[in-house]
Amino acid sequence: KATKKCIPLLVIGLIRLATNKGLEYQEHVSEYGVHWNFFFTLCCVEGFMVAWKGLKCQCKQQLLTIGTNKFLPVDSLLALLMMILYQIYLTSGGGQDFIENGDRRCNDSHLSVLPTWFVSDFPTMCNIFVANREGILGSIGYVSLRLFSEDISRLCILPGEGNGSMKRRLFIMSTLLWATHLCLTMGFQIPT
Repeated sequence: KATKKCIPLLVIGLIRLATNKGLEYQEHVSEYGVHWNFFFTLCCVEGFMVAWKGLKCQCKQQLLTIGTNKFLPVDSLLALLMMILYQIYLTSGGGQDFIENGDRRCNDSHLSVLPTWFVSDFPTMCNIFVANREGILGSIGYVSLRLFSEDISRLCILPGEGNGSMKRRLFIMSTLLWATHLCLTMGFQIPT
């Protein structure tokens, strides 16, 4: 199932990479990195979602056997955990400086933000990661957004309910999300 969803995105990403490099199309490496493009990001998101849904199905079967069949926002909880850990990495772990100012080749200056075994034992993989760090690490945010959207869609579009209640839930959810956005940007001065 994952290959069915990911192979077309991977092929399009490789075609885009080949045409951009072959035509010497102007691209800024600070956007996605040297080789990465948005199709590779989509491929990562889809691959993660297929794996996550498979794991969730196995866990759901176990929950049903013990009698729990309530809506648990596990997608949102995982997304929130991913976002918190990623923000800690960016602010306290040196990730922000690494993404914005790091070298494009793997060297000892990356030891503060990358595991030592990765830098020393896998130099080729390290070079590929470092050259494309913006796109690879940016995929974490896209996965989080996708996870949040899964739970929001489950909350707003419940099967078997009338159109009026769905519209009401969509209105409430969009109001809550806009209020959250306003609080984060205006109240906490978090840039978007």
